[in-house]
Amino acid sequence: MTDDTLTRLRDMEKAATPGPWTHRLNHKPYRIVAFGGKRAYDEGLTTADIEPADAALIVTARNTFPETLALVEACIEVRRVLMTPTPFAEAEAADAAWGVALDAWLAKAEAGRTET
Repeated sequence: MTDDTLTRLRDMEKAATPGPWTHRLNHKPYRIVAFGGKRAYDEGLTTADIEPADAALIVTARNTFPETLALVEACIEVRRVLMTPTPFAEAEAADAAWGVALDAWLAKAEAGRTET
């Protein structure tokens, strides 16, 4: 992944409606996704009816997007360290940062199952 791609992804995330997004049952068996949390239902910021699995994927992907980018950046750094001669302390720091990024992503993904 190039720096340009990461920059575009960061810019897209900043421009998108902030989270957390949610999803809830609309017309059985379909769900709707609300952009920007509970107030979105009142303001009509929702999708048309979509399949429950699609709603869950969209909401989880959006709510974990910042952590996903951080995890990708940490993986890129670990790869850089592994591919170039580096001092042990730098390699150890990259490995620790990757672990922190992964833990944050996992926690957010678990909490990101926003369903009402």
